[in-house]
Amino acid sequence: MKGPGRLPDALSNREVRLTRIVLVVVLVLVVGRHNARVRVRRRVRGRFSRELAMHRRLPFLMTFGFVATLALGDADAALRLVADGKSAYGVYHSPDAPESVKLAAREIQRVIKVSTGVELPIADTPREPMICLGENAEAKKAGLTADSLPDDGFRLVTKGSNLYILGKDTPADKPTWVAWISRGTLFGAYEFLESVVGARWLMPGEWGEDVPRHTTLSVPDLSVAKSPDFQIRSLVDIQDRKRGSDPNPQKTVEWLRRNKMPSTSEGRKLNLGHAWDQYLKPEDWEAHKDYLAMSADGKPRMFAKAAYVKFCTSNPALVNAFAQGVIRWLDERPQMRGASISPSDGGDFCQCSNCQALVTPDPHGKPSYTPVILRFANDVARIVGKKHPDRMLACYVYYNYMYPPDKPVAIEPNLYLVWAPLNYYGWGLQKPVYREEFPSIVKGWTALTRNFFYHNYSTWMRSFNGAPLPPGFDILKLELPTLRKHGVQAAEMVGI
Repeated sequence: MKGPGRLPDALSNREVRLTRIVLVVVLVLVVGRHNARVRVRRRVRGRFSRELAMHRRLPFLMTFGFVATLALGDADAALRLVADGKSAYGVYHSPDAPESVKLAAREIQRVIKVSTGVELPIADTPREPMICLGENAEAKKAGLTADSLPDDGFRLVTKGSNLYILGKDTPADKPTWVAWISRGTLFGAYEFLESVVGARWLMPGEWGEDVPRHTTLSVPDLSVAKSPDFQIRSLVDIQDRKRGSDPNPQKTVEWLRRNKMPSTSEGRKLNLGHAWDQYLKPEDWEAHKDYLAMSADGKPRMFAKAAYVKFCTSNPALVNAFAQGVIRWLDERPQMRGASISPSDGGDFCQCSNCQALVTPDPHGKPSYTPVILRFANDVARIVGKKHPDRMLACYVYYNYMYPPDKPVAIEPNLYLVWAPLNYYGWGLQKPVYREEFPSIVKGWTALTRNFFYHNYSTWMRSFNGAPLPPGFDILKLELPTLRKHGVQAAEMVGI
């Protein structure tokens, strides 16, 4: 029947059917999400108990892993933090604790309140029973120190009625070098909230936080020590730094921290990047054209932009002038741990006979400039090391110099090789030829030096705009365990 303002009956029936379908889908999603949360919480509690009982070291391959040593005592000895909406516990840190330890206290207080409705008081005077944070007099009285822990390492220990969370912490969060901050206690607090409370931070912001409800919250008898698999680790270009009109990146910085990761917004532990135009300027190579890379006809090449410059790295005068430029740069920046000496982007290197004599075939039969670049980097590092023995130099091994040399090369102790494997960018490691060679290439580089840094563009787009690429889990499961197996010290992914 039709009438003014009325749709046909058939259409009305279709709307009714669609409405019912939508309601069913919503119900399924809600129930599914609830069941998924329950399953996650059960898995978390079960996994944590199993790991504690196994008395062994385990890698956690999330963003970047931590190595753990865990032990479990009698389950009846558990601490009852919260029961029936009440708690006798407080959170203690010393009055002079670093800001990262004070933040750990606030985060424990906040998450436990979200989970249980109970707010544990924070105090700078000890009162048992307590959650004791940081390496302080109370922890030492219990026989606990962070002396054996590396940067960002931590311990979780129950003794008597107390829970101790302590780690390697930079005093007052004031590092000797930019970005070299250790936040062990804070990362230990997040480990506690994740493993015992069941909290998860799946993405930045409130929507990414998942904290399960508890009416009773207990802590098993713990003796846990953890430290990072990679001492230098970072995720780059994930909106944790201001870029033009981008929103405040603080939520991303917070998300990284809650996943036990530093943010590059606080600086880089090791300066990377193409840097050949940083220490010698156009006026330098205008006055010394022999510094420039030679073309095949023996003439110095000219470059449209300084950023593209290539040098004749077999020229001793160029090597010395470049090294002196690095020394000046470090002299002017006493807060920087190191400098990059990586070549400008691309692979169009010097064609003079001295440089070309070092070129060898790579595993795929293409010219490898690895011996050329390693000799240059070693020569510069040797000169800089005499003036600044405590500073580090970083040099890409990339493009047509990404494969290790076919003959062993002694690497200077102040030189970090930063492997940026162009062939593997994006999903390159899904290609069988690259996937199969990856372990042997890592082994080849780490046989030369322990100062080895893995830097991969896991998301490879030519601009910051475009369809997002999902993480390649099969690739990550190849990369991270292989790097750890061969003792790689640093890992960085560009994008996720």
